Order: sequence, then C-alpha cells, then structure tokens
Amino acid sequence: MDEPQIDRERANQFLSRAIDFTHGAATLCGERDQGWLPSSAMLVAQALELLAKRRLLLSGKSMQVLRRPPYGHDLRRLCGAETGLRNEASEIAAEYLLNPSPNGVDEGFDFDTHFDALADAHSAASDYSLRYHQGIRSFANPNAMTVIVGEIVRRERMRG
Repeated sequence: MDEPQIDRERANQFLSRAIDFTHGAATLCGERDQGWLPSSAMLVAQALELLAKRRLLLSGKSMQVLRRPPYGHDLRRLCGAETGLRNEASEIAAEYLLNPSPNGVDEGFDFDTHFDALADAHSAASDYSLRYHQGIRSFANPNAMTVIVGEIVRRERMRG
C-alpha cells in the first residue's frame, strides 16, 4: 500500500499565514486597546483553521478532502480529536488562568464559551458572520483567543 503524499510545502505555508493572521489580530487588539473587535476575531478564527488544516495535511490528508465537509471551515471538526487543537487551546487557557498576569486571559474567561462563539461566527450556519456581519452581534473575545492561538503558533514553530 502506498504511503499518503504529505504536502509539507502547503503545510508550512499555512503556518506562515497563521502567524500573519495571529500577529494581525494582536495588532488590532493592541491598537484599539480592547478585545472585542470582530475583525480580529475573524483573523484568529482563520489562523485556527489554518493550524488545524496544517496538522491534517501533515497527517496525510489532501487539500481536496480538507476543502469539503466534514472539514471545510468547521472549526469544531477541524480542532477536534483528530488535530487536538481544541484540547491544547483549552489547556493553555487553563494555564493562563492559573497564572494571572496581563496575558489577555482574564479571570472568569471560559474557553469553551469563547471557542464555541468563534466557531459559530466562522461557520456556514451563521452565514460566515465574522466576514459578512450577518446576524451575530456578539463574538468571542479575540484578545484572549489571540493570546491562546499565539501560544499554539509558537509551539507549532518549535515543532517545525
């Protein structure tokens, strides 16, 4: 049986773009001195999608498979057990909550609530509300989510 063809070049491009999107989200949050900007939430969601697709590419999935359901833009599916991203992000959030500092993850932050809000607003079910501002009026806290996704990006860079 043939080994799956791994598209390492595209996987590395996805990491580069995730770095750009995370940096852009952090810049927006920092320059506006608040963390509720839908534009920064959109960048964080896109970074998370690319990180998940990177991991799936490296596991042997093809882009043709990743473009369609059950993957597509479904952050819940993309970040689930297959990639471990949701669990990793949840663990990072818990670590940050245990060590209060000006890290952007404030006391009372509930990762699951904010992940679900981000996934919903990034989905077809919401008519991609983060992009087109269709209906959804409350968004995940992009300041906290940017810090968490930024830590995942840092780890991914170290993994190579």
